[in-house]
Amino acid sequence: MLRIPDTNTKKREECKLDFHTPAVVAWDTQHAILGLHCQYDSSTRTAFFKLRAHLVLKALSPAKTYLYLFVPPESIESLTIDEMPDADGIPPNTAQLLGSTFSCLRFKLKTPADFIRPSFAALTPKNKVEGQVLDQLRSLVQATEFSIFMPHQVASKPQLQSLCGGILDGSASQPGQTDLACLYEGKGGIKDDDSKTRALDSQTGAQIQPACSSSMDYPPSYNEAGPSPPSPAVSGPSEPPTKKRRRGDSQPAEIPANLIALMEATCRKIVRQEVKREMEGLEERLTQKLDLLAETYAEKHGERCSEEIENTGQALDEKIDDEVAGLKVELEDFIKDEMAEAEARIADHMQSNASITIDFGL
Repeated sequence: MLRIPDTNTKKREECKLDFHTPAVVAWDTQHAILGLHCQYDSSTRTAFFKLRAHLVLKALSPAKTYLYLFVPPESIESLTIDEMPDADGIPPNTAQLLGSTFSCLRFKLKTPADFIRPSFAALTPKNKVEGQVLDQLRSLVQATEFSIFMPHQVASKPQLQSLCGGILDGSASQPGQTDLACLYEGKGGIKDDDSKTRALDSQTGAQIQPACSSSMDYPPSYNEAGPSPPSPAVSGPSEPPTKKRRRGDSQPAEIPANLIALMEATCRKIVRQEVKREMEGLEERLTQKLDLLAETYAEKHGERCSEEIENTGQALDEKIDDEVAGLKVELEDFIKDEMAEAEARIADHMQSNASITIDFGL
C-alpha cells in the first residue's frame, strides 16, 4: 500500500518566536528586572537573545539610554527548561512581577555575553542609583550561568522545547542582529570591551593589575595598625606640674552656643543624606515597577517595542503630525457644521420672535 507522506508534519514541527517581555534574570546571588527580546526560527535554524536595561548617563541626561546584553546562540553551551525551579533559587517578588505561573530558562554560556553601549557618549551614570544599575549589568556580563524567569504566556512549553533543541543542534545568529550601526537611532553602538575583558579574566583566573605601580606601599587598615611608638623625650628642664585645688562647689561648664549650632547642623546634614538615600531607592523601585507595567501592558495588547521603532523616530513623528493634522481638519469641519447649525437655529429663533412682534403690533 502506497503511503502518502503527511506534509503537515513538518509544518507542525516548525517553530517561530519573536517576543518582547519583562523578565527577572538571576545569577550568582544577584537578580535584576530586565527586558528580554527572544528570536527563534526553526526553519532557518537561527536565533538571538537580547537583554535590555536603561539608565541615565551624565552626557545624555535627562533622557534614558538603553544598554544591551547580546547573547548569540553560538555562545550558548546549553539551554534548558526548568519546569520546577527550586524555591530558594527564585528571586523575591518574581510572582508579583510576572504572575503566579512563569517559565524558567537556564543558560550556560561558552563565552560571556556582549555588553553593548552607545558609541557617542561616555558610560558615566548620572547618580548613585544609575551606577548601581550599571554595576549589576557588568556583574551579569561576567556570569556564564544565569536563569531567566518570564511570564508563561509569551511562549508555550512545546515552543520553549523547540527553542532549547534548536540551540542544542547548533543554531546561528539571525541576520542583522549583530549590526550595531543601526542602534540608537542610527548613531551606532559599540561593545564595552572592558566588561568583556573582566569577564574573560574571571574565567581564566587572571587578576586585573591596578593602574598604579605594584611597589606602592599602602597604609595599613585601622585594625592592622599597631600601637604608635612612644614619643621621644624632650630635652631640657621640665617644669613641675601645677597643683590646683579643685573647688568643691564648681558647676559643670555650659556647652558653648556655637558648638550646639555645629552639632545641630551636623545632625541635619546626616538626616538629609539618609532621606536622600531613601528617596533614591524609592525612585529606583518605582521606576522598575512602572517600566514593568508598561512592558506588560504592551505585551498584552500585541505591541512590539523592538529596536526598529527606535530607528524610525522621524517617521513616527511624521505619522503623528499627519494624524494630528487630520484630526485638526476633522475638528474644524465639525466646528463649522456646529456653527452653521447654531446660526440656523438663531435665525429661526429671531424670525419667530419677529413674527410674534408683528402680530402684536397689528
